[in-house]
Amino acid sequence: MSYESQSSLDTHAVAGTIQPVVVGDRDYALVRHARGWSLLPDRCTHSGCAFSKFGEVVDGDVLICNCHGAEFDVVTGEVLMGPAQSALDVIAVTPGEGGFDLLNQPLSAVERPADNSASATLSADFSLCKGYANCVVAADDYLDLDDEGMVVLLRVDVPKSDQVRVEEAARSCPVSALRLDVKA
Repeated sequence: MSYESQSSLDTHAVAGTIQPVVVGDRDYALVRHARGWSLLPDRCTHSGCAFSKFGEVVDGDVLICNCHGAEFDVVTGEVLMGPAQSALDVIAVTPGEGGFDLLNQPLSAVERPADNSASATLSADFSLCKGYANCVVAADDYLDLDDEGMVVLLRVDVPKSDQVRVEEAARSCPVSALRLDVKA
């Protein structure tokens, strides 16, 4: 089965290359490794860091998230070393003309729509923020720092599909300045 990517692909990439790709409305990382290619969500299961920014492939098929050192088997998705506890959903692919062919998964596994209904609300106690930026690394699509180094909430409504990642970002704050309130 073939799927067209919305991103341009370098089909001649060398092993160790991590390319960001968009499939539907989701961000993925296309990883060239010693045994072929893998497509996986572009977020570490530990704190949500993007592999396309903070990842590297070593020893042929070990994907490392350089935010906190989690290591994954890029072929199976298995966690090789923490702090990550959850495996990655990996799809074996082969690049084709302007896209890629899925080798071991149905297209529905890639196109599954995200649950975009708000299930939680993110808030901050700005008086506690010290500008450590751990939260920004974990969820840069929800949080940023202003010119003075204080947290800025880019979005406050958190859909269920992002809840675990944003909760991890809130927990990463050493002064507990962030709070995620889950709706009943």
